[in-house]
Amino acid sequence: MASSEWYRDNLLISTNPSLIQPAAVNAAFDSDMMHWVKAIDETLLKKMLDNSLCFGVYELPSSSSDIAGRAGPRQIGLARIVTD
Repeated sequence: MASSEWYRDNLLISTNPSLIQPAAVNAAFDSDMMHWVKAIDETLLKKMLDNSLCFGVYELPSSSSDIAGRAGPRQIGLARIVTD
């Protein structure tokens, strides 16, 4: 399936799986804001994400100097769609 992208202000919403940052997802899982879940093995997390339709939310840099040294935009959110 082809990925889709939407832009608004300094945000990108994308279904491109290559942009998903498992370490950022695990960090969110292990934070107090998601008290109902804990970080999981990254191999299992990757498998879970690969088998779901995911919408990643990314903060776009405000200037070109913010891009230096980054592999991609900073992930700040994730929605995962699961169905039977």
